[in-house]
Amino acid sequence: MRLETKKKAIVNIVFYALIIILAVLIFKYALLWLTPFVIGVIVAIVLQRPVDWLTKKTKLPRSVWSITLVIAVFVALSAIVGLLFFRLYVEASGFVMEKLPQYMPVLTEAANNVYSYFQDILKDMPASFNDTLESMSSSISATITDTLTSVVKSVGTYAATHLPGFLINFVVSIIACCFITKDYYRITGFLERQFSPEKWEIIVETKGHFTKNILKMLKGYGIIMFITFSELFVGFLIMRVDYALIIAILVAVIDIFPVLGTGTVLIPWAVIDLITGNYSRAIGILVLYAVITIIRNVIEPKIIGDQVGLPPLLTLIAMFLGLQTFGLVGLFAFPIVLIVLKNLNDTGKIKIWK
Repeated sequence: MRLETKKKAIVNIVFYALIIILAVLIFKYALLWLTPFVIGVIVAIVLQRPVDWLTKKTKLPRSVWSITLVIAVFVALSAIVGLLFFRLYVEASGFVMEKLPQYMPVLTEAANNVYSYFQDILKDMPASFNDTLESMSSSISATITDTLTSVVKSVGTYAATHLPGFLINFVVSIIACCFITKDYYRITGFLERQFSPEKWEIIVETKGHFTKNILKMLKGYGIIMFITFSELFVGFLIMRVDYALIIAILVAVIDIFPVLGTGTVLIPWAVIDLITGNYSRAIGILVLYAVITIIRNVIEPKIIGDQVGLPPLLTLIAMFLGLQTFGLVGLFAFPIVLIVLKNLNDTGKIKIWK
């Protein structure tokens, strides 16, 4: 009996190891190619119950409601994104037209003061040193100009070359969503026939755990974003920053992404204030940045761990390994995978640890 148990355990370990290896390969190499279909699966799962209910209540074909709801979802998302970008454009235009001209005289004066300071230092230097310095200055200026020109050209080239691909992916995503939503039960029925009842039960339970924990993780990051927003908004109000609400919202959203963070906005802002002589606000922004960074690093593993049911240390390890392995996707995916494995192990569906 013990031999049979060991054999079953080995088979389970090999089975889940193959699934993990396959998932890693898909995430690392094929996810970008499969993005439209991944979106289709996610949208189909979300729309499954509304489509079922509408089909039952109206007696119209499932295909009609599948296409209608998919188009409604994409139109709504496009409208939301468009409004956000439009609002951002309006705020940025207002800043450029109203605030930037106010800073230009201060920036010019600061640049002149720096220039005069170095002129006083260098006037007693040998002529050869000044010639070398002037040559270096010209070289640096030319390099900066060339770099900026290259960046502008690269952005334009990137947009021109990737826009057709984006449009194709967008259209394919809509079509895939329609087909997968319409044939959802046919697809799941086909997949169910490929597995034994025991394995299929595990797959269904895994899907349920994934869905539940993704929602919990979104809730956790929503809490973190609200805390960051509150800190920023209160700090900006104390410093009497214009457009405090809008800026706090934008920086809080940026802070969710570990590659960016609040420092992407706050550090350059503090540097500009130092250059323009607004020392009190520069110090205030740097203090605010330090407070937000410390609080974020302390509360993130705790909040995410509490939401998904993992100890903070394991959550931190999973987030770090995910970020190092798969970047932003891994940061969110690894804790979810770990809690799904824990739930399956706790319910006895799989046996990985005691």
